[in-house]
Amino acid sequence: MGKHIFQTKEDKLFYNGICILKALKISYNSSADSVTLCNAFDTKDVLIRQAKVADFEVNGLKFNSYNELCGVLNEILYKKGGGEVSGNTGIQQTVYDLNSFNWNVHPDINVKNFYAIKTGKLVTIKAYIEIIQAQDMGRISLLTLPEELRGKSDDTAEYSQVLLVDGYVPVGVPMTTTLRELKYNVSDGYIDLKADSDYDNFNDCNFSFTISYLSEK
Repeated sequence: MGKHIFQTKEDKLFYNGICILKALKISYNSSADSVTLCNAFDTKDVLIRQAKVADFEVNGLKFNSYNELCGVLNEILYKKGGGEVSGNTGIQQTVYDLNSFNWNVHPDINVKNFYAIKTGKLVTIKAYIEIIQAQDMGRISLLTLPEELRGKSDDTAEYSQVLLVDGYVPVGVPMTTTLRELKYNVSDGYIDLKADSDYDNFNDCNFSFTISYLSEK
């Protein structure tokens, strides 16, 4: 992909010798180990797409990790990224998957699709989950938030979200849909699924959920 060289001269930011006149936002995909820089106000306007950390150079500095790169580059983006237009738009965004942390996923569930995005202190988690056979009745623990993504310590409320849970049925038979509650606490870190009755199970079902909250860190 070539080198991505940033320099600052006379309060201006240059990329590969060309002056940057727009606010930039840096993001990182941990599963692909790639860095993307785009217009902070129009994410479709991409300056650098899925580059490796080793390909970056900022004012003569080279980097071994994304955190090193982000620390140096974000400081420049806050101060110089597009001059007065960009101001404080150097917001760090990181994408995580199930391999990024130990999410303590329940052994009887199958997480078919999952990602977490942290933009500044805003965390958004999206998941698609399948449960074929589980022993739990009434309430089942789905996963646990890692310490790095826990919510604010003073946010001790248990939040509820009504979900439509689809059941598996034979071909030709109409699909059954059941209401369940997603229960979660971003400070303690648990994300559970609750049934109407303590005697209900969660077998042969699939569902998706999205939650957003402010992190402590």
